[in-house]
Amino acid sequence: MLKKLKQHWREFREGRPGHRFQDRHERNREDRSSGSTWSRFLKPFAAILLIGAGVVFCAIPGPGLPLLLIGAGLLADVSLLVARALDWTEAQIRAVLSPLHRWWSGASATAKSIVVILMLLLASGAAYGVFRVVTGGGLTL
Repeated sequence: MLKKLKQHWREFREGRPGHRFQDRHERNREDRSSGSTWSRFLKPFAAILLIGAGVVFCAIPGPGLPLLLIGAGLLADVSLLVARALDWTEAQIRAVLSPLHRWWSGASATAKSIVVILMLLLASGAAYGVFRVVTGGGLTL
């Protein structure tokens, strides 16, 4: 089982960006048609359950985003529409992050340190603001 999961992950990771989910959907088409009725309904049910839990955990502290991503990936295995949407989303994210990655690769250690410190300060400020709102302290300026 673990060997099969590693093989699926390797195929997915080595796939063409912007086509990974659709390619995986096509590879799994034969498995879906030959599988039992029970297993054909189990994967979409698990995907919807993970997406629902991800939404809940995004609102409260917990692993919301990873659950959403895993659920969406499972749903893409059985839905070509979801697979296309995830491929489009991946392409958009890559288009935004590619210039940032190029900048980061060429940036000096000083510039990287400044960016990390600024991000930590922003995250700390946001966390403090959320803490004040959640504990009823409100935001006073």
